[in-house]
Formats: sequence, structure tokens, C-alpha cells
Amino acid sequence: MQPIRPAERGTALIEHWNGQSWKQVRGPASSVLQGVAADAARFSFLLATPVILAAGVLKIPDLTGSLGAGIGGQVLAGSLCSGIGAYLSVRFLVRYFQTRTLTPFAIYCTLAGLASLAYLTLR
Repeated sequence: MQPIRPAERGTALIEHWNGQSWKQVRGPASSVLQGVAADAARFSFLLATPVILAAGVLKIPDLTGSLGAGIGGQVLAGSLCSGIGAYLSVRFLVRYFQTRTLTPFAIYCTLAGLASLAYLTLR
């Protein structure tokens, strides 16, 4: 095994073990990282689901009491719609993260943060 050697003038790593170029090594590594990111996104969605369900279950006594008088149908319809919407959005996002990255979201967060900082600083 050859040690990793810095390129001339110290600009970048050109050679990796067994003479492979850095670009040849970077491709599979980024694929592994994307797979890990997709698994992490799926895990976080699955981890949040029981907590959200428990929060809904804790509100059932409020809805069956005086606070929920006359709105049972609306609550049931809203709960069904939100449950279906949550399932479809998690399903979409898990599939999205398997083939794409969070770069657009990172750009959005950066721009929104800079805009907020500018607004709060200048107001």
C-alpha cells in the first residue's frame, strides 16, 4: 500500500492507494454517503411517527370533553386527511432522498437566514 501523497505545490491529493485517482475514489464514497443520508432520513421520519401519534392520542380526552362538543366530524375528517398527507409526504421524501440531495434545501436555508439577518439588523 502506497501512502497518500500530496500533489506538487500542495494543491490537492492526486494519488490514492494502488494508484487510483482521487476522482475514482470520490464517486463510490459519495454514493455511500448518499445511501447513509437516505437511511438517516428514513430513520428520523420513522422515529418521529410514534411521537406525533402519541401527541394526538393525548389530545383525545380534550376532544371528547366540552372542548370537542359539536366538532367530532370535523376532527375525524381532519385527522384522516392529516394522517394520509403525513404518510404520503414521508413516503415521497424517503424516495426523494434515495436519489437526490439536500442541496436545494441548504441553499434555501442559507438565503432565508441571510434575509432574516439583514431584516433584523436593518429594522
